[in-house]
Amino acid sequence: MQATSQPTRLGQYEIRATLALGPIWRIYKAFSPNLHCDVALKVIAKDVLSGFADGMADRFRGEASAAANLDHPGIVKVYEYGEDGESAFVATEYMQGWRLREQFRVPRNDAVNLITQLLEALDYAHQNGIVHRAINPSNLLLSPEGQIRVCNFGVVRLGTGAPSYLAPEQLLGLEIDRRCDIFSCGVIFYELLTGASPFPGAPQTVAERVRHDKENPPSDLNSSLSHAFDRICAQALAKSANERYAEARSFRDDVRRANLEAAAGVALSPLVSNETIVSHASFKSKPESDDMASARKSAAAAPSARISSMPIEPASPPSRPSPVAGRAAMEPESKGSHAPTEPAASAAKKSSPDLARLEELLGKSPDSLAGYCEDAPCPPERVIHAFVATVQALIAQGPANCSAEALFPQNIHFDVVGRATILSTQSVTQTRGALNSPRYAAPEMISEKASAGDPTRPAPHIYALGMMFYEILLGRKRFEKAFSNQHSDLSWLRWQADLESKAAPLKSLLPECPLALSDLLESMMEKHAEKRQADLNAILSQLKDIARRSNRTVVLRKPAPARKQPAPTPKATAKKSAKLLVMAIFVVACGAILFVWQDQDLHRQALSLWTELIAGVRHLLRW
Repeated sequence: MQATSQPTRLGQYEIRATLALGPIWRIYKAFSPNLHCDVALKVIAKDVLSGFADGMADRFRGEASAAANLDHPGIVKVYEYGEDGESAFVATEYMQGWRLREQFRVPRNDAVNLITQLLEALDYAHQNGIVHRAINPSNLLLSPEGQIRVCNFGVVRLGTGAPSYLAPEQLLGLEIDRRCDIFSCGVIFYELLTGASPFPGAPQTVAERVRHDKENPPSDLNSSLSHAFDRICAQALAKSANERYAEARSFRDDVRRANLEAAAGVALSPLVSNETIVSHASFKSKPESDDMASARKSAAAAPSARISSMPIEPASPPSRPSPVAGRAAMEPESKGSHAPTEPAASAAKKSSPDLARLEELLGKSPDSLAGYCEDAPCPPERVIHAFVATVQALIAQGPANCSAEALFPQNIHFDVVGRATILSTQSVTQTRGALNSPRYAAPEMISEKASAGDPTRPAPHIYALGMMFYEILLGRKRFEKAFSNQHSDLSWLRWQADLESKAAPLKSLLPECPLALSDLLESMMEKHAEKRQADLNAILSQLKDIARRSNRTVVLRKPAPARKQPAPTPKATAKKSAKLLVMAIFVVACGAILFVWQDQDLHRQALSLWTELIAGVRHLLRW
């Protein structure tokens, strides 16, 4: 079907663009004058629909109408089922996001956040009597805010779908219920934890493996996982529906408990990390319909995520610092980091057809750490993720390469999604000129008084990173003012060799700087190597914690309920009444005196009456 066949209108909807064309489904972006917003239309010819089975058109209408009653933040909204001539369609919310990637390992806390959101959305649908029956990454959208959205509720399944995500009873054509969605969620959770399918192997035998093969425990593939996650995945992936979780909320509660135990009772961030979001945002992708998805390469091939042809549009993650640490943070199991030479890296960037789109998504960022050093101070939330990526790149080098290269801001290179690599000094010198500033040289490399330390330890590099981060956060002008006596390389060498001279704490120069960041840099810039923070993983953990705190979230609190006043006691009521009576008598008396004082006749009569009253009292007292 050619693009020229795009209609101008279907029902009330004005067609704006074609998102995908397949042999069965057509996906359009349209405008609804009634809703005053863009929608996505999933369209199918009535004769194609009726050709699958008797009553399929009625089933399509019924499922779409039922899904229109679902209203949950984790579900793409279905507006209505409609017909126009020979076409039937479902109008749904048009949203921004990226299709969840298959077999992609994320940090444990992100895996828990994503599966928890998915299970809460499914629990809501199940409670309303609706089963999705096709939960797989192609029907899960990740929004720029890290929200999972389930799409294609109310759209009938024409075909078998992705067999590696279907429950055994679905593959056998047996009666199904909500527990088939539980099985699909188990597969997705397993992939998020391990980066691998629970049923690996040739695509032509995947259905047989799902029905009969037992998955390996997730902890066999990811040693950092506790055995609690093995038990959870085993129950979710049980071959018999009766042995699985009966409800999505039970699955969710077990996942939360296991994550809390793994974190030693420390509540982790409820947000999906920047790394996971940007890894999806930056992954090479193309629109596809469900029918196109069924023809894609099997899970055994290299995993690929595609932007969904259902109502999505790539968008930049709002209020997320850039650049961010990308896939390196998601794949701790990878060994080493082979830094490309600068010419090769530049050629790769120039040849990438997606570079302009990625820069539009993520914002153009400097290609080296030196690019972050500006005249004015740089806000921590803007650069903290570049610091994280830099430390990750240094960790990836391994202890054997700790002393192989000197560190300078110019040879810490960032790709378009913010991943850092450490280029060789030679390659950087060839393209960017000499690197000869001694301001990043650790004292033990200069001073005879300083202890040499273990050459395989990263202490000199940690000192260099501390100075780089310090300079970037202060900005050139304040940095030069703080080191006003260091005008030449010789003066820098003398300052570095003097173990008693130290840089001022960052907090004293930048009051708005987080105290944790100031203390960390002070420990990294300690001139005595034996006192310096020497654990790169500890530094990385602290930087990530600071990065999480930089993602501020405004929480609107509910007003506190009005405090209930206690019922008054009889004694308190009587006391209050007596006070009111005395006050009333006093007011009446004052008014009477004022009235009598103003009338002379009444004044004389009152004085006469008062005199007689006094005389009568005296007479009684004598008697």
